[in-house]
Amino acid sequence: VRERELAEMKASETGPAEQRHGFVLVEDDARCRMAIPLEKVARLEKFFSAAIERLGDQSVVQYRGEILPLVNVAGLLRKGTKEAGMPSAGSLPAGGSSDLLHVVVYSHGGRSIGLVVNHILDIAEQVLAMKSRATRDNVLFSTVIQGHVTEFLDVEGLIRAGDPGFFAGTAGVPAGV
Repeated sequence: VRERELAEMKASETGPAEQRHGFVLVEDDARCRMAIPLEKVARLEKFFSAAIERLGDQSVVQYRGEILPLVNVAGLLRKGTKEAGMPSAGSLPAGGSSDLLHVVVYSHGGRSIGLVVNHILDIAEQVLAMKSRATRDNVLFSTVIQGHVTEFLDVEGLIRAGDPGFFAGTAGVPAGV
């Protein structure tokens, strides 16, 4: 039985390319494994926690000549409130290096936002054979990746929860400014 399970796992990891999915594997402060579809990732970054600034009720960091809003993924998944999604000096994800912030940058419509995670584990690609329903908001489903139960994040849902105006664009910004 064990040999058959290993063979099935290996077959699912080496399935046809058209059925394979790429994703970034991340971990929150409770060591929950999560996946973000690779097509939703613009860049993977690390920032010193001292670089975080406040812009109203939003945590931001200066990034490539722009202001990058930050959304604390673990806080949003835990609390489901906007305030939980805003990392500050006192609410950064725990564990790992306390001096570094691990950020998955998402871009849409010429704007970017940073998804703060506790740790970026790996970039992986495999066939998703087994799925189970989500057990909390902003998670699409759960599956097994690299032998570990992993939640697939609803990236747009997390962003809407943490920064409701992100997808509205830059409607209030004067042209040329």
